[in-house]
Amino acid sequence: MKSITTVLVIVGFLPFLMGASISLTDTPNPGGNPQQIQGSGTWSVAQGETATSIQYQVTLKGSNPPQTTQSTFKPTGNTWSSTLSVAAATYNPCQVTLYYTANGMANTFTTKDMNDQVVR
Repeated sequence: MKSITTVLVIVGFLPFLMGASISLTDTPNPGGNPQQIQGSGTWSVAQGETATSIQYQVTLKGSNPPQTTQSTFKPTGNTWSSTLSVAAATYNPCQVTLYYTANGMANTFTTKDMNDQVVR
């Protein structure tokens, strides 16, 4: 049990060691609105780093090739939210990517949600 706790602690702190992090919560049919899915969360970068954009993307479950819907926008504050208009279906995975610069180099940090999101 100690080794699992240690691994969880290290993985939990990994985004902070890397300098950037972004969280993701998916909400199908936000406010009861049909054919919409909303992603939201918080983001951060370390001192000296600059966030340049955020991309929220959902993929139609089982589609081959993958059929995706996405939005890209400039981050403000340290929370984000994006609502996409989509067909009524199941989406998996959903993901958000934070694009940022550190020491003059472009970087990304991605968080994925592998749970089925059913949009009506």
